[in-house]
Order: sequence, then structure tokens, then C-alpha cells
Amino acid sequence: MDNSDCSDNHTVNSTSESERIKRLAEELSFCSADDVVEHTLEKSAAMRGKFDVDALSPPQGESHGHRSDDEYNALVYVYDEPRTESRDGELSGMTFAIKDSIAVRDLPMTCGLEDHAYVPSFDAPVVERLLDAGGTITGKANMYALGVGKVSELGRVRNAIDRNRVPGGSSSGSAVAVASGLVDASIGADAGGSVRIPAAFNGLVGMKPSPGTIPGYGSVSTMNTLGTKGPITRTVTACAHVFDAISGPDHRDPDSYGRNISIDVDTLDRERSFDVGLPQSFFAESDDDVRDRVTDVARELERETDCEVVDVELDNELSFLPPYFSGPELTWIIKHHGVNYGGGAAFDPVSHHFLEKLQNDGFNKIITKKKLPHSYLDDQTEGKLYAAAKRMMMEYRREVEGVFEDVDLLLSPTTPMLPPEVAPDLDDEPSTSGNTRPFNLAGTPAVTVPVGRVDGLPVGAQIAAPAYEDERALAGARMIERLRR
Repeated sequence: MDNSDCSDNHTVNSTSESERIKRLAEELSFCSADDVVEHTLEKSAAMRGKFDVDALSPPQGESHGHRSDDEYNALVYVYDEPRTESRDGELSGMTFAIKDSIAVRDLPMTCGLEDHAYVPSFDAPVVERLLDAGGTITGKANMYALGVGKVSELGRVRNAIDRNRVPGGSSSGSAVAVASGLVDASIGADAGGSVRIPAAFNGLVGMKPSPGTIPGYGSVSTMNTLGTKGPITRTVTACAHVFDAISGPDHRDPDSYGRNISIDVDTLDRERSFDVGLPQSFFAESDDDVRDRVTDVARELERETDCEVVDVELDNELSFLPPYFSGPELTWIIKHHGVNYGGGAAFDPVSHHFLEKLQNDGFNKIITKKKLPHSYLDDQTEGKLYAAAKRMMMEYRREVEGVFEDVDLLLSPTTPMLPPEVAPDLDDEPSTSGNTRPFNLAGTPAVTVPVGRVDGLPVGAQIAAPAYEDERALAGARMIERLRR
């Protein structure tokens, strides 16, 4: 190819836009000749005129809330008066807390970070739907810093059952607010167990739905490939009602198209016959007390219902994989000002506004240590590491699909241990996500349900179903709940 006409052969307007185009062209190895720059200026102006891109970024709202002072530090900001917009619907009379990475109109959003509050002027779709279904919004729930630290910069959330124990995260406040009675239910976000783990550690029901069933628009996420919103409640029936109310497509989230799953809550108590698989690796790495309690549940299922329980082989060795998505995907969102390249390439103004402010102030050391190594490796390998992780994920999905050809449900401990004691050094707190991350990778629904206590501490059992069989997962969880109560 003859590039002789791509040299700077005459002078052009040295505007900032021209220089920006030249820098971009050189970065991408495009021709940066002056006439090409002029052509790009003219054509891009005409192309931009076809869209009102500024409409994608609503202005900030005005705060109509105040800082909560609850004894568990579960809530961050709450409305001066709880917000209700409808008295009718399946959630009428229920109060809710919303994880502080999800937009709630006119309440500051912190994502668990001090001095980074952004006030959205709109509600995320999940919040709109809660309100439309008769729910009442109390306020925002505290969370691990940006969903990746092990504690909130706004103060540690206390476990509702034992304050000296870890509450689980990252949706720590979402679970504790329910378990302590501050609200009836909550919405969290789960990219590796962040709904199910705190629900299990506080004796609650928590659901990670199938990908795309609940719109993700209007939230800050650092792991778009694996993350989804999910309810935390006291009962499986309440969980099903909340999921039914907030699920379904939204035009602002391309990943939600075609994911319209309806739950017939009235049929959850119907007698069913399931083949239930016990993935042995999930049990082998669990503490004895936890393993024994969930094994007892499996025996009860076989003895008291028409279910058949069998051992199955399914690795959980890929639980190391999610950070290989989160680092590069956060980097993309930061570099591209809120555009989500990990999912449907949708622009989210919440990510745009919040991360822009965070960029100006800087990320703390804990978040940096979590994210920078994987971002660096992705840059060093020119994206190949991210692509390799995606390939491994798809291979794992095929493996899980193969297991579900032989069984209807999978039953395992939600976490390998009881809620650990709070450690003076955060680095000494054990990883709790070895049994939850695999189902984010697999893209399957998973529900944790409490199955009793050991030394006063709750044990959660996790029920997983094939992708987009969310009602089946809830039905399995309800079956266990009936046995244990």
C-alpha cells in the first residue's frame, strides 16, 4: 500500500480537535494526513448531529435524604420519608433497601466509598419496578468499597446474628438490613456471590438470577460479564415475588432483551420430583459442620420427597477466574466513560458520573491492589488474557450444561464455612466465594436458603438450576425451606 499521501504535507488548523484526531489516527495506525483530518472533522460533525448524546447523561439530582445511624451500619442514606408511589401490586406493604451501587432518585450514591457521593436524578429499572409493584424504598444499603474491597469506607457493616463475625459481601448492608429488621427485603448485586454469601451469613434467602433477566442499567458494575442484580429476603416465596416484579427486558439494557421470565409464585409449593446432583468438589472443600448440615438436607430430600439424590462431578477449580474479567472490564468502563464493553455495549450514566468523579479523586489502595494486576496483565497481553478467560468460561458452561443433562438441580453448601470472625487485618479474612463463583461463570440461577445453625451461626444451602430455569431453582429452594421449618 502506498502511504506517500499520508504524510503531513501542508499545514492545517491546529485546533485541539484536529490534534486529537491525529493522535487517535496514529495510535490506531490510520493515515493522519491533513486532508484526512479535515474530512474526519466534517464527517464526524455530521454524524454526531444525528444523535442527542447529551440526553444519555441526565443531570445530577438533589438529595432528599440523610445519613442513617442504624446500629449495624447497614444503611448509608435513607429518605427523610420512605418513598412509595403505588399502593397496589404484589409488593404492596414491603419495604426495601437498595445496594448503594444502584441508582435511586435523589439519594446519594457512594458505592461504599467515602467522599464520592453522586446523586442520580432517576431510578434504575429495578427501583422503578419495585415502586410500580407497590414497594416502599427506605434507602441505600452499605457495601464493600466499589464491590471489591472487604469493607466499606463508610464503616464496617456488622453481621446481624453475631457482630464479631463477617457479614459477607459485597452486598453486606443489603443482607444485614433485612436480617436486622430495618427493611423487609433488599436488592443486591452478584458477580461472584455478592448476594448469596451475605444472605447465607445472615440466615436469609438470596438469589442470583440468570444473566440478563434483571436489567443492569442504572448501576455501577466492575464485572459486567458475570454480574447481575438479585433479591435478598426472609423467605423463598418473598424472593420469588420480588424477582417476578423486577425481571424482564428494558430498552436501556441490550443484555436484557429476550430474557422475559415469568414466575408463577402460586405453584412453588406444588409437589415436584427432581433429580438432585451433589457436586462432590463443593462438599470436599467445605468445613465438616457445614458439609454435614447440607448433607443432612440432601438425605431429607430423598427421604421426605419424590426427589432422587446422586453424586455428580463438577469442578469448582475455576473460581479463580472472575477477577480476570473484572480488572479489564473496569479499565474499559473508565477509559470509555461509562460505556459497557463487557456486555451489550450500552452507556450507563451512573457509571459515567460516578467513575468520572472517582477518577478525579483517585482509587484507594485496596481497590487498586485488587484491580491493577489484572488490568496490567490484560494490557501486557494485548487482551489475550481476557479472551483466554472468556474461552475458559464458555468451556465451563458446556461442562455445567452436560451435568444438567443428567440432573434437574445441583445442591451444595453456599459457603465452605460458617461466617468467619472479623480479622484485625483484612488480608487474614478467608475467601468465601469458592462455591458461589462457579455459577456466575456458568450463567445459571442459584438460590441460597438457610438450613439451620451450628453453634448459633447460620448455614446456607445453595440450589442451582440450568440457565434460565429460574423458577425451578426457586422451587427447589422452597422445597428445602419447607423441610427445614
